[in-house]
Amino acid sequence: MTKRTERGEDETVMYVTLACTHGGKARNRTFNVTNPCPTGKTKHKVKINALKSDGNLRLTTVHNIHNYSISPKKSPFFRCNREVSDSVKRVSDTNDLAGIRMNNSFGSLVVGAGEFENLPFFENDCRNYINKARHLQLGIGGASVLREYFCRMQYKNLEFFALMDLDDERSPIEKRFQDLYIYAKFKEVQLQITGIIDKNPKLHKIDGAVKTYLVDDEVHLEEFTKLVTHSVDSSKGDTAAKCSCGLFQMMRILCRHILAVFKCNKIKILPDRYILNRWRKDIKRRYTLIHNSYDAGEQQAYSNRYSKLLNICYQMITNAANSKEHTEYAKTKLYAMIELYRAN
Repeated sequence: MTKRTERGEDETVMYVTLACTHGGKARNRTFNVTNPCPTGKTKHKVKINALKSDGNLRLTTVHNIHNYSISPKKSPFFRCNREVSDSVKRVSDTNDLAGIRMNNSFGSLVVGAGEFENLPFFENDCRNYINKARHLQLGIGGASVLREYFCRMQYKNLEFFALMDLDDERSPIEKRFQDLYIYAKFKEVQLQITGIIDKNPKLHKIDGAVKTYLVDDEVHLEEFTKLVTHSVDSSKGDTAAKCSCGLFQMMRILCRHILAVFKCNKIKILPDRYILNRWRKDIKRRYTLIHNSYDAGEQQAYSNRYSKLLNICYQMITNAANSKEHTEYAKTKLYAMIELYRAN
């Protein structure tokens, strides 16, 4: 800790003394047993004196004799020595977005490092980072609250400047994903949509109805940023596109490179092939209609009606399947009923 400091007329440090936190005589200044002194005083005289001379700090005194045992192995436990790297932060953000619990996410990091001692941080450090990142995220209505805050600050201080561009008319592709996809999957797609801002596709070649574009992108690694060029093959007829990054083939999410090509070609209506039913929120899964003892309220009544209609349909199918005429007549009636109920 810094025990003593002297500054010059220009507020620069001229003399400084660094001492151990165990220095000095122990004094009991509190009688509250629930709030003890975190560091014990042992009259420790270890200190370093430094004097500024010719623009440099010169050591004048060094006392390095300890009167207590030193444990260098405990240094990783100090907060100043714990650091969560950018790559670990990206992995933690991705796992949190996918709904993976922190203990499982940290366990995968331990497996990758080999053992706990090889990680320069603890599970609690990752947990604190995720909690802080969640607080910084804007939820529903968060943008309007932030705008009101800037307006209040500008009203109180005339020198405070704030400018916010409101996107009232969003991209039709983004709006369609928001209307159809569940919230968690839409946030993943939205990250790709916002990533097309600085993307400028360049036409590389034309082979019949297929155009090949080159899109430059940056890949952020732990220690440096790498420039990568992806190729996107786009067909004008059926608006089919394929990117060399393979994000849609692996994760079934449109990458920002394909979206940038769509924007370049002024394609505002997204083809149905890129909307997957597995993440749509407007599709009723049959397994959710099966009656079980955990249903409550409206869901239980819905399951009961489904079971009654299903039993009636079983009886109708058993009798209608005896002849071809009855089968065709039942199909015609059922299709008509489906269209009627779907319209209502």
